[in-house]
Amino acid sequence: MLRQLILDLKDNQEDYEFYPTTDEILKVITEDMIKEEFSGSLLDIGAGNGKVLETLKASNVNIQPLYAIEKSAILRDQMPKDIFVIGTEMETQSLIDKKMSIIFCNPPYSQYMSWITKIINEAFCQVIYFVIPERWESKPGIHKSIESRGLDYVILHTTDFLNSEDRAARAKVHVVRLSKKKPKNQRGFYYRDHAYVGPFEHWFNTNFKINADIDDTIKNLGSRSQTEKLQDTVEHELVEGRSLVNILETLYNNDIEKLIKNYTALGELDSTIFEELGIKLQNVQDAFKDKIKNYKYKYWHELFDRIDAITNKLTSQSRSNLLGTLGKHTSVDFTVDNAYAIIIWAIKNANKYFDEQLLTLYYELSSKDNVVKYKSNTRFLDDNWRFHRPGRHDNDDNYTHYRLEYRLVYQTCNTFSNYTYDRYDYKSGLHREKIKFLQDVCTVAKNLGFDVLDHSYQAYWHPGKPVIYYMNYKGKQVVFMRVKAFKNGNIHFQFNTDFMKALNITAGRLNKWIKDPEHCASEMDISINEAKAYFNNGNIQIEAKDLKLIEHKES
Repeated sequence: MLRQLILDLKDNQEDYEFYPTTDEILKVITEDMIKEEFSGSLLDIGAGNGKVLETLKASNVNIQPLYAIEKSAILRDQMPKDIFVIGTEMETQSLIDKKMSIIFCNPPYSQYMSWITKIINEAFCQVIYFVIPERWESKPGIHKSIESRGLDYVILHTTDFLNSEDRAARAKVHVVRLSKKKPKNQRGFYYRDHAYVGPFEHWFNTNFKINADIDDTIKNLGSRSQTEKLQDTVEHELVEGRSLVNILETLYNNDIEKLIKNYTALGELDSTIFEELGIKLQNVQDAFKDKIKNYKYKYWHELFDRIDAITNKLTSQSRSNLLGTLGKHTSVDFTVDNAYAIIIWAIKNANKYFDEQLLTLYYELSSKDNVVKYKSNTRFLDDNWRFHRPGRHDNDDNYTHYRLEYRLVYQTCNTFSNYTYDRYDYKSGLHREKIKFLQDVCTVAKNLGFDVLDHSYQAYWHPGKPVIYYMNYKGKQVVFMRVKAFKNGNIHFQFNTDFMKALNITAGRLNKWIKDPEHCASEMDISINEAKAYFNNGNIQIEAKDLKLIEHKES
C-alpha cells in the first residue's frame, strides 16, 4: 500500500523526499515525552499522511489536538479527519503566532537547514523534536538560532533508514530534542524561562530596527466600515469572474505587504527620536502583532461566511460546531493552498456530521406515542415506557428497534408569548429556537434528497393554526410537512410518508437495527423496492468539486 502511495506521489510530482518516520524513531520520541511529561497540542511539520500524529495519539502520551503542515495534496487527503491542516507550503508559513505544546519535524534533507532554522526562530512551543542528518552539528547557523532563542538541545538517538519498514534510505540521522533552558542560580535553584526569547520578540528584533514602541495600538481592523469595504471589493471581483480564494489571497497579501513596509520605514528612523517621544518597543511589537492577527481573522471569516455548500447542509448545532472550530484557527496564514487544505478538512468533518445530526433529530422526535416497534421487537413495554436518548443516561434497558409514525407530537415549551419584551425571540410568532428546530428538520430532509422549498420558512405563526412546508417531488410541488404549534408547548407534525420512510430506514441502518433491504421490508411493512431505494441512498456527502469557491487554480 505504501509502495503504491509513493508511486502516486511520483506520478503527481509530489514525492518531496517522503521518508516516513520509522517505528524506532517514534518509540524514542514517545518514551522521551512520557519521561519528561510533555503533553498538549502537537504540530507535525511535513506531516506526510499523518502517521506520526496518529501513532503518538495512540500511545500513552496525552496529546490533543493534532495539527499538520503538509505540501502534498495526496498525503493531506489520506490524513485522518481529526488532524487539522494549518498550512501547506513551509516557506510561506508563519509559526510565530501558532501556539503549540509540541512541534515535530522530519524535514526533506535537501532543505533541512532552511526548515530547521525557520522552526527554531519562529516556533511558539514548549519542546521541538527533529529528525535531521547528523551533519547538522557542524552547521553554525543552526547553533546560532538555538542560542539566540535560549534553547537547550539533547541528541536522543542516532539511526538510519536502512531497515525502515516503510522506505529504505542511507541517511544517518539524529533524533534531537530542543526545549527551554532553565539556568540555575548560585543556590542551585532554576530560574523559570530566564534565557528564553519568545518567537515574536525574536522575529521582530531580527527584522525591524526600531528601538522603541508606539503607545497607541491600532484596533480598527474589525470595524464595520472596513469589513463592508472588503465585502464590496470581493463582490466586485467575483462579478469579474475571479475565484474567491484567489481574490482574498491577493487582497490579504497587499495588506500584509503594506503593513510590513510601514513598520520597516519606522525602523529606518533614528532610535533617539522614539526615546524622546517616549515610544516603547513593546508597544510597537504588540501593535504589529495585533494588526497581523486581525488581518488573518478578517480574511478567513470572509471565506468561512461563503461556504454555503457545506453549512447549508448542517443543522444549527452542527453548523455552530464546525464554524466554531474553524474560527479558532484564523491565525493560519491566508494563502490559496491553505484555504484549499482547510476547506478539505471542513468537508471531511462536515460529512461526519450528516449522520450524527440525523440521529440527533430522530431521538429528539422519539417518544412513546410517536414510535412503533419492529415486528421482531419483543422488548417493548406499553406501560410507563419512556425513551432515553443514547449516551445521556446509565440505563441499559433503552428502547430500540422502532420506527417513527408519520403523524407525531413533539413535546417542548415556550412556543408562544404574549409579552412585548419577548419580541426578539418571537419575531415570527413562534419562538426562534422552535423555528430553528423546524429548519433543522428541513435540512435533514434535504440531505436525504427531498427538495424542501426555502419559502416555507417565512410563515407567521398562530397557536393551533397549521403552517405548511412544501417540496418539489417527482415533478410536482407537494406538502413536505404540516405543522401546528400550541400554547402548551406541543408541536404536531404530519410528515410526507415517503420522507418518513427514508428517515426511518436511514436511522435503522445507522443504528444497525436493520442489516439489509430485505430485513428492512420485513420489519417496517414496506415493499422491497422502497426498502432498496431508501436503504442504499442515505445521506448526501460533500466533495471538493461541490465548492467552486475553493478551486485553487485559475481557470
